Amino acid sequence: AWQEEAERARQGQREAESKLSSLEA
Repeated sequence: AWQEEAERARQGQREAESKLSSLEA
């Protein structure tokens, strides 16, 4: 179960990074 949580956290981080990059652009 922790693996699923880690994957979800990684996806959220990637989403936040893309949001930041789009805001910076």
